[in-house]
Amino acid sequence: MSQEKKKCNKDNCFHAISQNGEEHDSHGHKWSDISVRKIVKRNGEDYHVHVCKHPLKSLEVNYAGMTQTLECGEGEELYQAIRGRVVLTHEKKHDLEVGRVIGKVKDNKICEEYLLDGIIKKVIPTQVVDN
Repeated sequence: MSQEKKKCNKDNCFHAISQNGEEHDSHGHKWSDISVRKIVKRNGEDYHVHVCKHPLKSLEVNYAGMTQTLECGEGEELYQAIRGRVVLTHEKKHDLEVGRVIGKVKDNKICEEYLLDGIIKKVIPTQVVDN
């Protein structure tokens, strides 16, 4: 990636900046290649997320014209994921992408999360109660 700062410019992408300044985005990486599965608590229940393997400074997610960015503090990890639905039509199964989620984990608990909802075209903060 060039030295100039590049931003997500697609309608469905992520852009992560590591603490050391290294950049990772969906133009050159799959999230699965730079993340690891982790079981955390979300509202007292087990929840599976894929946090970035690299210590991040920030993570930006773009989807359907919406953008959400999270900054990462000490002891925090960031994750993002596609949200989808399964639709059955004429006995065929179709996976339908309906949004993206971006969130922050601290002390193995989700402390902040947003849904970029492609159906209603709105960024919705997910209610996270004290775990």
